[in-house]
Amino acid sequence: MQSLLNIGVAGLLAAQHQLATTSHNIANVATPGYHRQTALQTTPPPIRTGYGYASQGAQVEAVMRSYNQFLENQIRNSETSLAAHSAYRGQVGMLDNIFADPETALSASIDRLFAAVHDIANEPSSVPARIAFLSSAENLVARFHSFTGQLEDVRLGVEGRIAENMADVNRYSDAIATINQQIVISESAGGGQPANDLRDQRDQQLLELNRLVKASAVLQADGQMTVYMGSGQPLVVGSTASVLTAFTAGEDPTRTQIALQAADGSRIALPEDLLGGGGSLGALMQFRRETLDFAQNRIGLLATTLAIAFNEQHAQGIDLYGGAGQPLFTVPAVYTAPGGAATVTVDHTALGALTDADYELEFDGAAYTVTNLATGARRSGLAAETTVDFEGLLITPRAGGLAAGQTAIIRPTRHAGLEIGVALRDPRGFAAALASDEPAADDAPFSDFADNRNANRLGALQTTRLLLGHATGSATPESTLGDAYASMVSIIGSRSRSAQIGEQTQESLLKQAMATREGLSGVNLDEEAANLVRFQTAYQASARLMTVAQRLFGIRAVERKGVP
Repeated sequence: MQSLLNIGVAGLLAAQHQLATTSHNIANVATPGYHRQTALQTTPPPIRTGYGYASQGAQVEAVMRSYNQFLENQIRNSETSLAAHSAYRGQVGMLDNIFADPETALSASIDRLFAAVHDIANEPSSVPARIAFLSSAENLVARFHSFTGQLEDVRLGVEGRIAENMADVNRYSDAIATINQQIVISESAGGGQPANDLRDQRDQQLLELNRLVKASAVLQADGQMTVYMGSGQPLVVGSTASVLTAFTAGEDPTRTQIALQAADGSRIALPEDLLGGGGSLGALMQFRRETLDFAQNRIGLLATTLAIAFNEQHAQGIDLYGGAGQPLFTVPAVYTAPGGAATVTVDHTALGALTDADYELEFDGAAYTVTNLATGARRSGLAAETTVDFEGLLITPRAGGLAAGQTAIIRPTRHAGLEIGVALRDPRGFAAALASDEPAADDAPFSDFADNRNANRLGALQTTRLLLGHATGSATPESTLGDAYASMVSIIGSRSRSAQIGEQTQESLLKQAMATREGLSGVNLDEEAANLVRFQTAYQASARLMTVAQRLFGIRAVERKGVP
């Protein structure tokens, strides 16, 4: 009878565990990252008796979660890619909207400037036509300033989001480290039984982390998880989390750069492309490096080329006063930091070789090397105080400007869109005429200098290939101003569409992976409701068995006392 009672108790406890597990599943049906749990019920070892082995009922050996590592990795990878495409699309879409409007496009302002030049060519002595030209020039400059200002606003927004993403990465990595410690404690105290809820929470934190950066995880024998970021930088080891920190280099105090700071205080600077493998943080860095820098540099290249080309041609003409043409536009300066590292100017005779890339100047203690950061092209062995012509730039390294191992950044066109201006203020100063062989009298009337030959040459700049010779590997210009702008708009539009398609593709892949995991690990309320009924019946049956055992045991006890 005692064996019968024990079997009833064992069945009762097993059903109770099953009911608790089922109830836990139902309660967490909407919990993010929760995996359905199952109580593994087995038979305990039988007892050996004289007549054989006597069973001891049932027992719950462990509570396990329905978990598939392959599916989890697939979902994390899809989440990483989706977050990257989404973040990139959101940013590049803003640029696409800025440049795509034909009414406010920079090309429209350039066309209006040349239309005003053609009007002067038609009436070279007309002062109103010259005033209209200056107005068009002011409008074009304002458009350059506006576009560059909008790009700077986008840049500020990107820098802010990078900072927010870094803070979130630190928060999730710290949470994973904390849960690692909790899992070790819980599973040690529980005799090695898995801490399912803690493991679910850690997996969810890892999923959130992968939405920011591409992270991989390795499960250790003690239940802890080691998390690596990027190309293998350890982010979480046991209960210790490294920290992403922001720093700025002297050449650009507004540009956030990222370093990984370990618990011992050591810091490793992370190259921007290391974070480009996925996640929103990597996408933001990639967008800033590949598209935002490109767009702002291209706008600056247009401003610099237009200003120099107009000024060079205008200087060959004669204005209504009989004097040589003065600069029409202020030419933006080349940005170099630190400023004393080198003197850098644009070679006006090699505009076609000028690029929309940034450059690095490095000093090894003996000589200087200049490198195109976009293409990797370089010129080494440069001596201090010696000018070298490299890709449309006249570069003169300064003696003592850099220490051994130090670098400087050269940005020929980054800020040009904000620095270009209209230099000519007097409409009569527009040099529409070309100098004749005869010297002009000091008191010559305006009409003597009112031919249109130089105005025609200025107008011809609209269809002249002035820039982007570097794209074909030569210094020969390949693009007009309009072509260079149109190609930029096309590139940005193409990247926007590509990111949108990529986002849609990853959404579809993620939905498929989530549906597969839901079928394996998700909580089905209909199934759990049926389990409730099944385990409730089992509980009641075990309780009934105990009642029967107690009643029989009571009857036998009375019989032994001799009660009839």
